Amino acid sequence: MLGVHIWCTYSWAERYIEKIKNLNKIKIKPTHEEVKEAVKTLIKWAGDDPDREGLIETPDRVIKAYENFFAGYNNDPREILSKEFKEDDPKIKKLLDEVKDREFIGYSYDGADASFELLARRLMGEIPRYISIKEYDVSVKKDKLGNIISSAKAQLEVDKKIILCEGEGNGPVHALDNAIRNNVDKLAKYSQYLKDLKLVDYKVRILNTGTAAVTRVSIESTDSKGKNWFTIGVSPNIIEASFKALVDSLDYKLFKDNAPASN
Repeated sequence: MLGVHIWCTYSWAERYIEKIKNLNKIKIKPTHEEVKEAVKTLIKWAGDDPDREGLIETPDRVIKAYENFFAGYNNDPREILSKEFKEDDPKIKKLLDEVKDREFIGYSYDGADASFELLARRLMGEIPRYISIKEYDVSVKKDKLGNIISSAKAQLEVDKKIILCEGEGNGPVHALDNAIRNNVDKLAKYSQYLKDLKLVDYKVRILNTGTAAVTRVSIESTDSKGKNWFTIGVSPNIIEASFKALVDSLDYKLFKDNAPASN
């Protein structure tokens, strides 16, 4: 079955390459400005003003997101597959089994390229340990004035040292994100890598019904280089799902920037 899978993969790669070659011959790719104007038109069609504060950067964000989604179109799948795996490599079966198990509980790696790359590279032993999350606590309360206050505490470990991070935000997930982001200077050798990390978008999907429903969280992150990446987390607990996606975002940033491993 493994041989059949590899043969099918390479067969798909051949058809894929021919399709991309044909598309490249057509040369109908719009310019950046043309795509930007198209997104603005869609915003106007939806009844909003693309030039108002809060939407001005939306066209550029959409373009970056699509560039990330389709970044692999110019890659040769045969070259990538031949470098990463051999037909009899047991890591292939291990990765396929892991993806299958995760999809069964609600994971979907379409549009979560960073989480998928981390999963594959972790199975191949290529991702070192960076920041360990020892524990975290999130609380939401309503004060006498009716204000909803969300706060979070997280204990992180770097080089065998415990670092306490605290923060508040507009909701428990925002508070947890701020707890880490606002205390990045405490993260020793990792602070220089994470200072420009920003959370761009946060999406939640409920996968089934009932109070025990499984939640899938998707996070889009970016940095000062203009690189966007997408991570995912799944859990019956929305905070845990969010935290998994957030941790993947941190690990992906550190891995791509060649940060050193934690001692």
